Amino acid sequence: MDIIIEELLSLIIESSYEGTKSKKVPKVVRIILATFLILFFSLIIGVLLLAGILSLKNNLKMGIALILLGLFFLISFIVKILNTYKEIKNRKE
Repeated sequence: MDIIIEELLSLIIESSYEGTKSKKVPKVVRIILATFLILFFSLIIGVLLLAGILSLKNNLKMGIALILLGLFFLISFIVKILNTYKEIKNRKE
């Protein structure tokens, strides 16, 4: 069951990402796909940060590890968005 969910999520995320970069997809659909991706990854990052903050009371090391993992994902996500934006901008020129 885990494999099926993993493959479905992988398919949805990858197709959404490729759809946001494709000129063949209408602009409105690309905006919707980009919004979906941003919300999806923001949710994951937010849950990691919240879990880290809440677990600081019980287990300091685990809380710090979760917060650092959330921050790493946040920085990686921002870098990926900026690189994709530059790639799309260079393709237009």
